[in-house]
Amino acid sequence: MASYLYILSRPHSGSTILDMLLSHSREVFGCGEIITGLRLRHRKWQCSCGAEMAHCPFWSEVRRRVEAAGVDWEDLAEAHLRQSHKFDLLATFRACRDPGRAPARFQKLARFTRCLRDVIAEVAQRPIVLDSSKTPSRGLFLFRFLPDTKIVYITRDPRNILASYWWRMPINDTYLVQRRPYHGPLRWLAAVEIGILWTLGNLLNEAICALDRKRAVRIRYEDLRDEPERMMRELGAFLDIDATPVIAAIARTAPLKRGHLLGGSPIRIESEARFDPNRELKRAPPPTALRWLVTAICWPMMLRYGYPLRAPRHPRTVGGPEHSGTAAPNSAE
Repeated sequence: MASYLYILSRPHSGSTILDMLLSHSREVFGCGEIITGLRLRHRKWQCSCGAEMAHCPFWSEVRRRVEAAGVDWEDLAEAHLRQSHKFDLLATFRACRDPGRAPARFQKLARFTRCLRDVIAEVAQRPIVLDSSKTPSRGLFLFRFLPDTKIVYITRDPRNILASYWWRMPINDTYLVQRRPYHGPLRWLAAVEIGILWTLGNLLNEAICALDRKRAVRIRYEDLRDEPERMMRELGAFLDIDATPVIAAIARTAPLKRGHLLGGSPIRIESEARFDPNRELKRAPPPTALRWLVTAICWPMMLRYGYPLRAPRHPRTVGGPEHSGTAAPNSAE
C-alpha cells in the first residue's frame, strides 16, 4: 500500500537535497515540489529528467492513469495549488479540526491526493511517495486527511538561510530581488523579512508536527550537512526503509539521482550534481551587521534548535574529502 512522505521546511533549508538523497533508497520515489509542478499548461515547468512537464514520459503516464480514474488533471492541479497557498491556511486549519465534516472541496482534494499518490507509487513501483513542497498548509492538510502521512521537518540556521539568499541576489536568483524596496540602500530590509518569516514559519511548523509526534521528526540541516550517514540511518529507522543505498551513494560521492522532480532548487536539473557539504563554506558571508540583525530577530528559536548565537568566525570544513562534488547544499530549497 502506498504512503505519503512530506518534507516541511522554510525555503533554502535543504529540502531538494534531502529529496534527492532519499530517492536513492529502494522504497522512496522523490517527486520534488508537487504543488508547483502539476500545472501542465505552464510550459516553463521542467521535470528534472530534462523534459518539459507536459512531455515527460513518467508524468505523462501518471496523468493518463489519473484521468482514467475519473480525475481531471487541471482540476487536481488547481485544487492542490489553492489549498497550499498561505492565504488558505486558516481555512485548512478549520477543516482539519474535524476532517469528516470538512467542506466539500477539502474532501475532494483528499480524494484527488490519494489517487495521485497511488498512481505515482504504481508507476514508479515504489511504496513511498515523497513530496518536498515545504508549505505548512499542505503539511497540515496531509497530516489530517491522509493518516498514513509522515513528515520530515528540516530546520536551518537563519544566518545560513540569509547567506543562501544573499549570494543569489546579484544574479537575480531569488524572489527577494523582485521586491523594489530591497534594491539599493534598503537592501538590508531583506534580512528583516528573512528573520521574521523564519521565526513565524518555524513556530507554525512546530505546531503542525505537534499534532502527532509519532508521525513527524525534526532534523537540522547542519546535521545532515556534517553527518549525512548518521542522519540517513536515523531517517531510515523513522521511515522504516533500508537507508543502505543512500549511505553508499554518499560514501562514493555518486551523482544525486535526478529522477522526475517537478520543482525545487536548480540543482535538480544538473546532470552531475553531487552532495558537497563544503561548497557553501567557500562563499563570502553576508555583512556581519546583517547576520547580527537576523540573530536579534530569531534568537529564541535559534536557542531552541541548538544554534549558537555567536557564529564561529572560521567555519570548519565538514565531511572530509569524500564529500567533494558540484551540488551546493545551500542551493537547495
